[in-house]
Amino acid sequence: MDGDTFELEGGRTVRMVGIDAPNRGEEGWEEVTEYLKDLIEQEPVRLEYDVYQDDKFGRILAYVFEKCKTQLGCQNGERMVNWVLVRKGKARVVVYEDRRKLIYQDELYGAEKKAMEEKLGIWGD
Repeated sequence: MDGDTFELEGGRTVRMVGIDAPNRGEEGWEEVTEYLKDLIEQEPVRLEYDVYQDDKFGRILAYVFEKCKTQLGCQNGERMVNWVLVRKGKARVVVYEDRRKLIYQDELYGAEKKAMEEKLGIWGD
């Protein structure tokens, strides 16, 4: 597990689509990994797929939704963890120009813009 990847109970690995968090050994890695763990460990999550459902490593590519714990990003009783990580400045948006637009690309970019303006996390001075 790291800041944008985690393992399901059955052993499959999920890679959150549209974002990139610091990797092992990079500044902020431990913080974002613990933050993700606090968000989803011991809690049921819902996965939503985009056009790409897995990658060359066999990982599931998905948006991850949790039940709302705070109002930040809460809609219809749940919020997208991918978005929360970007909005808190713990991850950046990653899209590939040679692929089709992601379902939640605009929402993720909006969250990133706010995090940058507020100098949160990876966008801090």
